[in-house]
Amino acid sequence: MQGWLDPIGPLPASAYWTRRVLVGVLVVALAVLVGVGVSRLRGDRAVVGTPTTSNSVSADASVPVTAVDETAVSESEPVPPASEETTPQEPAAAESEAESTPAEPVVAACEPAALTVRVDGQSPVRSGEPVALSVVLTTSEEHCTVDLAATDAQLVVASGADHIWATGDCPDWHPQGTLDVLKDQEVPFEVTWPVQRASGCELASTALGAGTYVATASVGSASGRFVMQVQAA
Repeated sequence: MQGWLDPIGPLPASAYWTRRVLVGVLVVALAVLVGVGVSRLRGDRAVVGTPTTSNSVSADASVPVTAVDETAVSESEPVPPASEETTPQEPAAAESEAESTPAEPVVAACEPAALTVRVDGQSPVRSGEPVALSVVLTTSEEHCTVDLAATDAQLVVASGADHIWATGDCPDWHPQGTLDVLKDQEVPFEVTWPVQRASGCELASTALGAGTYVATASVGSASGRFVMQVQAA
């Protein structure tokens, strides 16, 4: 103790006291640093443990909230019926409509024996001036049709045995179309005669001579005729 309080040595006493003060300061500083380090280590451990606890609590708390939301949605929003339930009914409805609509009956062709043919026109006519001749059909059947091309309908103009003109001379002159004929109703179609002689599809350049000419129309086996006078141009 005497050596610590009363320094002994060749140096002055103040030098020894200065050394002692510095040593004491260093000891105190080391103690402070050690205490601060320990406290920081404890604080870091506390901070690291805190998020784990809070996360587990929030995760546990979210479970009942999710369950409540799903229940509310299922109770408030009714599930719409499946569209496939109504789809099979559509073809059935279409089939029932098709069955309720009766199909139109097919009209048969007129029997040639049931047809009558008449030819109407004007007389006299002038040579070189076209004239319209009306071929009128009637039938004793209730309802039938006449295909003019299929039945080889034609009109021929002659003077005695002299062939003058016919629809059969040229394909462009042949009657076309289908006629719907009802019982006791007259159905006409027209044929235009140029009041000229023909050779095939060519018409003669010379005027037709005056005289009596007969137009004969035939549809199948039925036929009719019209007599007219032709005057010189």
